[in-house]
Amino acid sequence: EAALEPGKYQKISKYLYRAGIDHLLDVNWSDKAKSMLLNLDHLGRMFEFGKENLEILQYWLRVGDDNPEAAYICSVEKYAHQNLDDKGLNTLKEISDLCVISGWYTAGVDVSRISFSHHVDKLGASHELSLQAESTLGKLLKEKAWLLEVESIQLDGIEQNENLKESENMIQQSSKYLLHAWNELEGKLGDENPKVQLAANNAAEFLHSIGKKESARDIY
Repeated sequence: EAALEPGKYQKISKYLYRAGIDHLLDVNWSDKAKSMLLNLDHLGRMFEFGKENLEILQYWLRVGDDNPEAAYICSVEKYAHQNLDDKGLNTLKEISDLCVISGWYTAGVDVSRISFSHHVDKLGASHELSLQAESTLGKLLKEKAWLLEVESIQLDGIEQNENLKESENMIQQSSKYLLHAWNELEGKLGDENPKVQLAANNAAEFLHSIGKKESARDIY
């Protein structure tokens, strides 16, 4: 029961945010665990106290939900209507990263657009956290674009053309975001900074994937 309301138990609240979901799943309270994972204020506290995205993904595997990414779109859209502070922005960032590592590219594009928009509104487009959010959006757009191309193989006529057109548009957006974020971060932080190296890797992977191997090697 304490795992459902960790804020009420100050002496052990950090523990409950870190391990409460484990206890719920251990007693087969999967629905309650799912509800807590979709409560973004609660999820944000879990991230704050050290939970990693791989651990969150493992929770979803234990819950057994067939489509958690769709649920996160709804949760993020509601959450984004609040006046988010820095912790709220970090929660959006972490969920975007969760979508990347989980392969939730459809939800990831929607979540990451919201995250990028709120970072820009709150911090400005040139802030390093906004640029990181921009790079993540670019990566998710690239992955979603390739997914659409694969799906197009099973389609015919108008549906296939629409999928391919949407994919091409996403590739163009991805290129814009990835290259801009990398260039701006490198100018601000230098090429040895880990944040710059991640953005550079995202940009290089994109260029390699569209056949621009020499340009990708120049980034590496």
